[in-house]
Amino acid sequence: MDHLLAHASGDYYPIFMHDKGKTIVDAWAIGFALGLGLGGEAWAPILLATPSPIISPIMAVNPQLAKMLFRMSPQEKRKIRGTAHIHIRAAVIQLYAATRAARQ
Repeated sequence: MDHLLAHASGDYYPIFMHDKGKTIVDAWAIGFALGLGLGGEAWAPILLATPSPIISPIMAVNPQLAKMLFRMSPQEKRKIRGTAHIHIRAAVIQLYAATRAARQ
């Protein structure tokens, strides 16, 4: 995935489940959150960014990460969660670019 994001980020698409006309992103977001856990404190500046982190679409669909969006109203969180499947791809690409220096 690192190679894809580094050399052809436009070709990156997260894989979500589809069931009865709904896009299911929860499982993907749980996996992403588990990956965040491997980075420890390194993610804190991104997760707690103001006004809203670029990772908001991912956080909104994960119950544990959604709790960290305490600056957002429940209505804002619902709106982001409802369209998260559209915005997660861009969020991952932006996160990759924003964390490039830390990976080198």
